[in-house]
Amino acid sequence: MVVQQHVLNWLYSILTSEYHDVNRTYNDVAQALSQYPSLSPRTDVHTFDNGVSALLLHLSGTIPVVFRGTTYRFPISIWVPHAYPREPPLGYVTPTDTMMYDGPISGM
Repeated sequence: MVVQQHVLNWLYSILTSEYHDVNRTYNDVAQALSQYPSLSPRTDVHTFDNGVSALLLHLSGTIPVVFRGTTYRFPISIWVPHAYPREPPLGYVTPTDTMMYDGPISGM
């Protein structure tokens, strides 16, 4: 799917202020947005485990996951650090209030 030009323009403009490898980050994020049109980019404050906060590029939305022949749409949140690709993106599954887990919990 083609990403709208105004989104690509916005993406490039926000990357130039803080990101170390603007072109690599731009290309990788543009490809992810093209591959998964349900993802939405924005900037948001992320607080790291050490308590430090930073304004980062944040992709959120759903990705399709096939399990036993059925496609589920997993809600995810991806934070892109300023030092990307030297530092990996931070990825989280962000379950909604209506999602349930009915299997065993490992370690319990």
